Amino acid sequence: MLFVIDCSPSLFQEDKSLATQNTTQVQSCLTEFMKNKIISNQHDLVGVLLYNTGISDNPLGFAHMTVWLPLDRPSAQSIKTSQTLFRDFATSVGSSEKPAAMHEVLWLCSHTLKQSKESESFHKRVFLFTTQDDPPMTGEHRRQAVHQARQL
Repeated sequence: MLFVIDCSPSLFQEDKSLATQNTTQVQSCLTEFMKNKIISNQHDLVGVLLYNTGISDNPLGFAHMTVWLPLDRPSAQSIKTSQTLFRDFATSVGSSEKPAAMHEVLWLCSHTLKQSKESESFHKRVFLFTTQDDPPMTGEHRRQAVHQARQL
C-alpha cells in the first residue's frame, strides 16, 4: 500500500465542511491504517510518497517529490514517524508553488512498488490524497499520466 499525498499549499487549509485541517484528516487516516495493518496483517507493506514538496528526495531524482516512508512492514517506529508527518512541515520539507508532473508521480509510485523485495507477494495499491479534483495537466502530460496509471 502506497500513500501518495499532495502537499500543495491547499492541503494545509481548513476543510470548512468538517471544521478541521486537511492535514489532520490525512495523518489520522495514515496512522489508523498502519495500526490496523499491524493487527490484521503484519506482512503487508506500507509506504508514504509526498509530492508538490519544496525538497526532492526520491530514487529517480524527480523534482518536488519525497519518499517520506519507504515501502516496508508497518512498525511502532513507522507509526511514530507518520504521526509527526506534518509537524514542522513548512521548515523541514515545505510545499512547492510549482506542481510536480503527475506522470512522474505515478512513475515513482510504479517504481517504488516494483522495487520492493516482496513485490510479487503482495497486492499493489495506491491511495492518493489531494485537494485538487482535477490536477492541472496539458494534453501531453495527461496522456503520459494515463499511461503511467495503467502501468500500476
